[in-house]
Amino acid sequence: AACDYYDEKLRGYNSAGDDIPDECQLGDVAAEKCDGINYNSYKILSGADTDCNGNGIPDSCDIAGTSTDCAGAPDGNPNGIPDECEFQDCNNNGIHDWCELTDNDCNNNYIPDECDIEPATVPLGVYIGTQGGGSDIGKIFRWIESSQSWAPHTPAGFGTYPDLDQNGYVLAVMDLEYYKGDLYAAVTFNKHYDLPSAHYKKEAQVWKYDGTSWP
Repeated sequence: AACDYYDEKLRGYNSAGDDIPDECQLGDVAAEKCDGINYNSYKILSGADTDCNGNGIPDSCDIAGTSTDCAGAPDGNPNGIPDECEFQDCNNNGIHDWCELTDNDCNNNYIPDECDIEPATVPLGVYIGTQGGGSDIGKIFRWIESSQSWAPHTPAGFGTYPDLDQNGYVLAVMDLEYYKGDLYAAVTFNKHYDLPSAHYKKEAQVWKYDGTSWP
């Protein structure tokens, strides 16, 4: 056994330093993989395993129980990477996303539902429609700046406008005159967007019909 210890091929496997190769002592494969400094160093330096947190313990051994997270499961998603090496906090509340899941991940994709729901926006290329009904109908309130103050104007109708920059976002409303604009980004409900005009400084505020009434 002493000769085995000094054999370079086996030296890294003698984790206990007792001149007995690990393979002669350990019948449990999982224990052998996580048995002491020599073997761990061998696994990391040889590239056979990774050490994402730099603690000298192969990631596979961290996941086996030497590194824990708030839920008590070292690899919460699980993807073979210790949780501490891929901390995610989509809502910036200081709590790992996987520790907030429990009953708040309806589609089981390891993302809290509150971070997995897209904000209400008008989809690309979709005509917003006219005032009336339907959960996908949008209503546009036009605001005009006059004498350094903003005054709201409810449009009488809707129109279309060419998508000049080809980004899929356009908006047009009609009141006493035809107001139109080629938006540079997605339209989000309840937010204001600039509309170009040679006559007035204008914004469009988009609201969503809730099936019962307008805001």
